Amino acid sequence: ETAASIKTHMPRGPFQIPFGSFISRDVDGLVAAEKNLSMSRLVSGAFRLQPVSMLTGQAAGTIAALAAAADIPPGKLDPRLVQRHLLEAGSALSLCEYNDVPREHPFWPGVQMSNLYGWITPEELPSAPSAKIDDIYNNRLVTARLFGLDKGTFGVDTPLTGNESENLFRRAFPEPGDPVPFLTPGAGSTAFVTRRDFCSALAHILGFRAGQKQYASRYADIPSGSGFFAQVHFLAEKGVLDRVARGGIFLPESFVTKGSAADMMMRAVTAMKGE
Repeated sequence: ETAASIKTHMPRGPFQIPFGSFISRDVDGLVAAEKNLSMSRLVSGAFRLQPVSMLTGQAAGTIAALAAAADIPPGKLDPRLVQRHLLEAGSALSLCEYNDVPREHPFWPGVQMSNLYGWITPEELPSAPSAKIDDIYNNRLVTARLFGLDKGTFGVDTPLTGNESENLFRRAFPEPGDPVPFLTPGAGSTAFVTRRDFCSALAHILGFRAGQKQYASRYADIPSGSGFFAQVHFLAEKGVLDRVARGGIFLPESFVTKGSAADMMMRAVTAMKGE
């Protein structure tokens, strides 16, 4: 930050710390925390505050635990796996909040992850002005909060269109070897995507192969003779459907919502590929 940028942008609220700041460049297995993080002298004044120290400590502990569990160097971890664990523990990683996705919403972690990677475009972004850095009682900001303008609208219960689905899949699986162009459900269409089509694409991208495994039935509305039976149970075993399919009913022909799509995608990108 400079004096000019502070005057122009009037920053407020929390900020994000990159995954690489925790990882030693030269020593495998060493994870930095608190004031040992990789930072410039300019930003150290913000990093050293106790709320930041506590949250970075949680992140460092999560990185260390996941690396130890997987028996790999911390730098080899997928940052999205670390982010998912932090989000599910209640740590906010995105600065954007929505009226229709409060902290207690089951899809809050997935929506946060969508914010971080631009998976799904929200219906409306927050429009509250920034506070003056020397005036916490700024009238414009207070008025905006009274009218709910400090929070946007994600559209958590809005059905996902084919165009939105294509964008989501391409951004979540950007690697050249991922067969997204051939599997994206509803690509190029404004029609809504069904849960069946969405999950079928997810299963194949994660490495599903027909006939490799027998599954016990979980969902009363998906018979064992259905071609979708093995695919949906493949995803269920990986935990991809933990928040979207409860009570023994899957509703395969209903539309997938933006919130459920974000949640499933968060779980899919942090799941292991293959059987």
